[in-house]
Formats: sequence, C-alpha cells, structure tokens
Amino acid sequence: MHPDLRPLVEEVIHGMTRLGFQPTIFFGWRSVAVQLEIFKKKHTKVRFSFHNVQKKDGIPDAYVADIVDRRWAWSDAARIHGYWNAPGEEARKQKLYWGGDWDRPDWAHVQLVPNSQLRRLKRESIVTTRYSIPDVRVYAGKTVEEKKLTRLSMEAGVALLQSFEVKGSPRRNIPGADGRTLLNEFEKLVEDVKGHALTLNLLGS
Repeated sequence: MHPDLRPLVEEVIHGMTRLGFQPTIFFGWRSVAVQLEIFKKKHTKVRFSFHNVQKKDGIPDAYVADIVDRRWAWSDAARIHGYWNAPGEEARKQKLYWGGDWDRPDWAHVQLVPNSQLRRLKRESIVTTRYSIPDVRVYAGKTVEEKKLTRLSMEAGVALLQSFEVKGSPRRNIPGADGRTLLNEFEKLVEDVKGHALTLNLLGS
C-alpha cells in the first residue's frame, strides 16, 4: 500500500471501529493476473486499477483499499446493518475518494487520488507476474514489454534474503523437494518460491 495511504486507511478503520463495525482490508494490492480474473467475472470494468500499481522496482504500491466488515463482507447483511455508509463517511474525513460516489458504486473502495491519475500510474507501473498474461500479448512490442526472468539460483536467493537481514538457521536439516537433499531454512524458502526474485524481495522486506 502506498505510504501516504496507509495512515489514512488506518484512521478510516479506527473510525468505523468506533461506530461498532468490524472493518478489515479485503484487498489492498493485487496482481494484474488477479485483476484480469475479476474482470472476466464482470466484477470490474477495468483491466488495470489502482490496486495494481507498482513502483519501478516492482514493489507493490496500491493507491486503494477495499474495506469490508469481517462478519458480512459483500453480502446483503452489510447493507441491512447500515455498514456501507461508514466507509464513505470516514473516507471523506481523511480527504480520500470513495467508490460509493461513483455511477456504479464500489462501496468498500477508498482511494488516495482521483480516477484521472490512473493512466499516469499505469504508465509508471511495472507489472511482474510468474505467468504470461494472454490478455496483454496483443500489446507486446507496443505499450507492453515482456521480459522472461529466470529463477534465481539457490545461492543468489539465499544471498538476497540475507541482504535483508532475514533470520534463519544455517543448519541443513530440512528435506528438500527431491526427498534426498537436506536444506537449511534459507534454502528451503528459496526452493518453496522457486527462486522467484520479487517474492523473496517481498518476504525479506
């Protein structure tokens, strides 16, 4: 979540809690692959949203949070209990933009910047995913640049984790995927995520 948004969302949550609700963040950042699945189900009109924003180094930087009551989520019970007015009231106090004001309301949605900023943030974002996204292949070589990243070696993955001062035992006593090799805690984590650099970066930071 964008650092300017986080404290404001915390105030929104505190405000709704004081009203007797049980707010929780259902979505902050989500990948473009997840966004496309939601689009296919017709739960959103956009293939790229403020949920998908990333910094130039690939770190998630969402400009939005979806806040639901943990008891009701998006069920009709939320409306019956008067929950959906609360995000808007508290968001306005923090000068945030509320999806409930839109022509097609998104009641849980609180946003840091106006919708007019989405095009700029989309241009500035770097989309990272383990999988090729069929929906954007048509734009390859135009507005989309696809780079295939190989997995990090075991040594490189361990070095990356240790550069973040991640704590772990160097003792090799954990069975690896082949059932024969023994790994230490760092190596097992690298193996579990298949050497995916962004995942290791997120876990370490």
